Amino acid sequence: MQIKMPLLAAVCVTAIWGLNVVALKIGVTEIPPSLLNTLRFALLATLLLPFARIPWDKLPSVILIGFLMGVGHFYLLTLGTSYVSSNTTVIIVITGAPISSLLAYLLKMEKLSRKQITGIAIAFSGTAIPLMLSGSVDLTLGTLIIVASMICWAMTNIIIRRLEDVPLLSLQFWIGVITAPACFSAITWPDTVWMWCHRSPCRSS
Repeated sequence: MQIKMPLLAAVCVTAIWGLNVVALKIGVTEIPPSLLNTLRFALLATLLLPFARIPWDKLPSVILIGFLMGVGHFYLLTLGTSYVSSNTTVIIVITGAPISSLLAYLLKMEKLSRKQITGIAIAFSGTAIPLMLSGSVDLTLGTLIIVASMICWAMTNIIIRRLEDVPLLSLQFWIGVITAPACFSAITWPDTVWMWCHRSPCRSS
């Protein structure tokens, strides 16, 4: 499907991601990340139940995507957001696209032109400069967790590019099915990371 106004679409996607981070920050101030993601993805799986059917030969790839995207990305993003400010989270999330391009290049899936390399450099500069100006350049645990979540997001993008014959809504359903019980298992023991963060000075507003 060709997008007639790509710039407007890009702005809308960026705005939605920014609102998503704000919502996550509000959520983790009251609910542990494990419980928040359990409820979030259980609801997702319930709503998308009619789209559950996928080709059986695609199941291994879908399961891998479910763990990488649901647990590796969304859970780590939620956990990291409980450590740092919303501004820091949004800035780090921007690195997802250039990290994805770099991984694709390192895995020899794509070639990067000079313009693309310049764009990646600008993207990383656009991340580093605001962090330095805000005084949040130190590699806190929350920052590292969010960076790890974006690496998982980039890895997921690479796998999805090779995945065929799996509708988007079906993929989202399986992400929810895999992530909800995985996060629920973390509720059975004290969410020590979240509790430590909220009882120590590391918590950011």
